[in-house]
Amino acid sequence: MTTATLPRRHAGKPRSKPLGQTLIDRGVLSDDQLRIALLEQKARGQPLGAVMVALGFLTEQTLREALAENLGHEQIDLTRLIPSPQALALIPSDAAKQHRVFPVSIDEQEKLLTLASPNPSDVVMLDQLNAMLDGDYRIEVRMAAESEVINAIDAHYGHVLSIDGILHEMETGEIATGVYRPGSSDDRFDSDGRRAKPSQ
Repeated sequence: MTTATLPRRHAGKPRSKPLGQTLIDRGVLSDDQLRIALLEQKARGQPLGAVMVALGFLTEQTLREALAENLGHEQIDLTRLIPSPQALALIPSDAAKQHRVFPVSIDEQEKLLTLASPNPSDVVMLDQLNAMLDGDYRIEVRMAAESEVINAIDAHYGHVLSIDGILHEMETGEIATGVYRPGSSDDRFDSDGRRAKPSQ
């Protein structure tokens, strides 16, 4: 695994080449597969890339690499990266799930927040996140596979105590879920660590 320290992104001019042609030029898709995928796209009403992955023509990693090349964005592999806790604290889990973004790292000196997203060119998403941050940080978005973003959100937001919850536990002696409250009448333990019977 690598840490969330990332190299600087080099600005690149987005390319106008269609995604299908990019994949064919890379040798990872055939003309027949592209024709099938385009027909399926019309029937399903889904993005072409998602259709090709669903059909088994591409892996998400291959699609991510092609999209990054086609759109001029740098890509990032979330399966090998440990995110910055400070970056996670800036984007609430609800916002991360809504916009399908995952906070990766933060540069306090440059006031730069790096996010991962399957759609880094989503202007609406960028506008809403900028408003949420009150302009305190600039946002840079790296291309990531959608499944990796979803898995990262679940892994890093869903199974840990929030910073506020930890502070609350330290101050009150209660765990964040409220399951155990030391000294409560219905949850006492004797000197051997066994649950004591509630007093009558």
